[in-house]
Amino acid sequence: MFTNFQQRRILLADILKENCLEAAAFVPGPNFYYFTGLKFSLMERPTLMFVTDSGDVFAIMPELEREMWSASMHDAKTFYWQDSDGFDKAFKDLAVELGSITIGIEGQRMRAFEANALKSVFGADAIRDAQAELAKPRLLKSDHEIQLIEKAIEISETSLGETLENIRTGMSEAAIKAMLMQRMLANGADGFAFDTIVLTGGNAARPHGIPGEAPLLAGAPLLIDFGASFQGYNADITRTVFCEHITDEHAEIYEAVLAANIAGRQMAAPAITCHEIDVK
Repeated sequence: MFTNFQQRRILLADILKENCLEAAAFVPGPNFYYFTGLKFSLMERPTLMFVTDSGDVFAIMPELEREMWSASMHDAKTFYWQDSDGFDKAFKDLAVELGSITIGIEGQRMRAFEANALKSVFGADAIRDAQAELAKPRLLKSDHEIQLIEKAIEISETSLGETLENIRTGMSEAAIKAMLMQRMLANGADGFAFDTIVLTGGNAARPHGIPGEAPLLAGAPLLIDFGASFQGYNADITRTVFCEHITDEHAEIYEAVLAANIAGRQMAAPAITCHEIDVK
């Protein structure tokens, strides 16, 4: 019986064939996890996993990751390398094993030094940016995946409620951020979807500002952009609340945004694009 991860790799193999690719290369990140169930850090040591159009798995792996990788991926043909020797030989040995093939890479994830290492042994023309094709299997979620996303949302919303119950005027953005992150971990998150953003006052007008020591004042808006991660699946929630009271001007803006939010959710349906909802 195939595991979920093996079934996903079989689907990927079919996608590779459809797009005239003989293999796909992944570095640690969402796709790597999706096809293996393993989380590695994206570090200075090249760590790559390859899936061929026949569903076979190959890897270039630092020696220090051998135990974790081999425990789950014992059927993969893996080329390990030591810091003392460098990784050049691992790439050359992989090229000998795979031969002359075209490899799709994650253009938005793979770094230049990893792509260059592949080009040096397979040739520049053999490496193709296949970001959209490689992410395609993740577009359709299974019932189990949806349950994991719902759990991440539940953790996030519960943690936000607990945080709002405990914040007080005078607390800094950084302190509120720390409280929210602690609550997410306490409620079962195994990480965070992205760096939590907590901004107040004029800072709240900056969509991706950096939380600092600005204090929460009465009547000020508090923007919170956050999400828990649970078993590889993320929540992404943005909320704006007001401390103690709200001005008439802020209330008018708030109601306008809320009305647009409700209209968008009511319009959302299969075959309706995000752009159509946005311009509505």
